[in-house]
Amino acid sequence: MWTFPHYTPANFPDWQALEHRFSWFADMKNVPQDPEWHAEGDVFVHTKMVCEALLELPEFQALSEQEQHILFAAAMLHDVEKRSTTKRESQGGKKSGLCLRTMPKRRIHRPYPCFIPNLLRRLPCAK
Repeated sequence: MWTFPHYTPANFPDWQALEHRFSWFADMKNVPQDPEWHAEGDVFVHTKMVCEALLELPEFQALSEQEQHILFAAAMLHDVEKRSTTKRESQGGKKSGLCLRTMPKRRIHRPYPCFIPNLLRRLPCAK
């Protein structure tokens, strides 16, 4: 069975160990977000909140251990590339806000059960 490192179902992950193991996770600390949509702070804080909210959902807890590891990985990675797509814009030398660089649209194959997007939409951070 595949498992996500430093995560055991029914427990919060070892955030510090994850940060040391994965540079992409540590990098999220330096990625700002638009406070209008994410008042909680940077991408690191947001990602931790998403994961912790997911772990508390009864529907998540009812999944098999393998499914929990897969969905936890999806929550950890859902904003991973904001680190390379977020930039501060400035006008006349003044910072005017954040923007995400436009990425090309492509069709995404969804190999997971259809209820998973509904679970993700129920997370407080998704509203």
